[in-house]
Amino acid sequence: MIPPRIRHQYEYRLFVFQELVQRFIAEYEAPSNERVVNAMALQLAWAWSECQSLEERAADIRVEFESLLPERFWATVADMEPEDLIVLPPRVLAKAGEESWDVVSRFARHRQPPFVVFEERNEVVVYTGRQRFYSFRTLQLAIIFVDNHWYRSPEWEMCDLAKLGKTSQVREDIESVFSEEDDFVEGISRVWQWISVG
Repeated sequence: MIPPRIRHQYEYRLFVFQELVQRFIAEYEAPSNERVVNAMALQLAWAWSECQSLEERAADIRVEFESLLPERFWATVADMEPEDLIVLPPRVLAKAGEESWDVVSRFARHRQPPFVVFEERNEVVVYTGRQRFYSFRTLQLAIIFVDNHWYRSPEWEMCDLAKLGKTSQVREDIESVFSEEDDFVEGISRVWQWISVG
């Protein structure tokens, strides 16, 4: 049984979600401005993320919100400009990133400060320069971490090197590539180039 408060939130968010789906379809099919379509996609992304969150909290909700998304939604998200990607909810960005790693690359390169994301074994690793590697089980957890540490650097004790010590040759190579540049942004850019070649 769904608690009444959750039921009301669910009904409201479902209504908003369905309205946004219809508006997105109408804007996409009309010869409208790409910025308008992207704005509708951003609104729809947040509504979908909120519905997914409710679905996780209330086991009795059996609506597959993802199946209600318009077919063109994920393509629109994948084509968004970096300044739009950085305001997406982590759940949506992770889903789009699982489909196309290019989305993750554009997101990471255009955040300030930029960072590197790569896959290592069964984990997603965030590299923020200066021997700071952070490992996560999923891309969504990595994106949430980046969002939480946007304005301040995470403490040294949180990074893998402090917890685990040297962990792989790949990480040593990344640190070496980063250190070849004096400028932080240039160092991160070189690491991205190194990863894409390797």
